[in-house]
Amino acid sequence: MSNGINAIKGFDYQATVTLDRLFDHFDRNGPTARVRPEGIEDIDLYWLEGAIEHYQYFQIKKPREDNKGNLKPRSWTLADAVADLLPNTIKNLRGNRYEQNWIIGDTASDDLQSLLTAGTNAPVVAAETYWTAVHLLVRDEVIKARGLDQQQRDKLLRWRPTFNGQAKPAEVLSDMTEAFRKEVAGIGAPSDSRHAERHQAAERNRELPADSHGSSIHLFLTEERER
Repeated sequence: MSNGINAIKGFDYQATVTLDRLFDHFDRNGPTARVRPEGIEDIDLYWLEGAIEHYQYFQIKKPREDNKGNLKPRSWTLADAVADLLPNTIKNLRGNRYEQNWIIGDTASDDLQSLLTAGTNAPVVAAETYWTAVHLLVRDEVIKARGLDQQQRDKLLRWRPTFNGQAKPAEVLSDMTEAFRKEVAGIGAPSDSRHAERHQAAERNRELPADSHGSSIHLFLTEERER
């Protein structure tokens, strides 16, 4: 199976993916290969090369279905990744050279793929997508952590900053955080919310590029499956 898994209808998707990854892992890494099912992620693989320990984390997302179990294909969007994939990925890859793998049973949107493909160049070559991801990550953290009422949350969920794609990354970050500060102040949010975004945006900006510390994020898509 190349660059993904043949998801066969009627089989358990995660079990199929897990077996495929395990066979590949032990074939490639031999006697030093180790595995933690349901560890930090759905599968954690690790092995030694000399004295260096390598880790691969796998998040597995089965094909989407409706309430009756019928396949309901829908592309994973940037917003989906921010909500369900990136937060754990950022924690897993913080300050190390490990690998994060996303195996998803549906397609990925163009902007999500472009973000991962761009890697450390994302703030420039995929600027709008990259800064949107930074904003969404920080916005979600602020909404979860701060004392906002429902009306304030709804306003922040609807609001989007504008980005100057020609500006330097440092300028975009500064403009974005200032716009967020004004928006949060304008809806009457608690004062600590007005200052949290600048720090968190700077943190996410350091952590989000796919290989900023030698770590990396890989996206695996399933092959065309029977509808």
